[in-house]
Amino acid sequence: MTSSTRDRLLRVLAELAAERPVDRVGIVDVAERARVSRPTVVRHLGNKRALRGLIEGIKQPHGPESVRESIVGAALADWGSFGEGPPSIARLAERTGLAKSSVGWHFPHKADLLVAIAQQLAEILYDTSSLWGGESGSGARGAARELRQGVESLLRRRIDSSRRMPRASAANAWLRRAGPEAAHALLDAAERGFRRRVAEWLRALALRGELQPGADIEAWIALLETLVRGLEQRVGQQSWPERVAALLVAGLARR
Repeated sequence: MTSSTRDRLLRVLAELAAERPVDRVGIVDVAERARVSRPTVVRHLGNKRALRGLIEGIKQPHGPESVRESIVGAALADWGSFGEGPPSIARLAERTGLAKSSVGWHFPHKADLLVAIAQQLAEILYDTSSLWGGESGSGARGAARELRQGVESLLRRRIDSSRRMPRASAANAWLRRAGPEAAHALLDAAERGFRRRVAEWLRALALRGELQPGADIEAWIALLETLVRGLEQRVGQQSWPERVAALLVAGLARR
């Protein structure tokens, strides 16, 4: 019985070490997860110093950051399953295979989780890195991609993200409407950055002669924003980004 209790406590210790930074795992945490008394943990695993030695000897295939990322990913994947907003802590624990206490450790308050979700959405929905590449003569980011390539890359990136996280747009809309102020600010800053970087790209194309002099940059940005929103309905249509990009460039050439 003693051996089986120790084995169970070691399994619990390994779970906690995979979910949290090792310096944040203590005797009380093991006792609460294993549903035993603190003296029982001390009797089988030793004092705090002995416990730290056991933790350091455990191989940790996943760190706390990956656990945190998995919680945010599960929240986005399960967004709106029970109402408009994010799933409950109990649902997230079920989806990730974690204890509710570990989900709560990473995100003590609901607002903390919502801000983390907003951060991931900002990276997914407002990434413009694909607009630059190729030769490195136009700054650290490289040369501006051709108009058709850039439009196609923006559309394809959004479709790919919609395939991976089909509820991302819904989460973005909800956070802007009902999320905490920090989430609003983060998403607003990401959108402003998106507009600024697209404007830089279009100006680079104008200097290179791909865009007509005096082209309405703001109109182009508004058009691109319209195209990259709500693309979930087009996820299964692989050729759609290429077709749209070709139509835009052809229309520009005719002007």
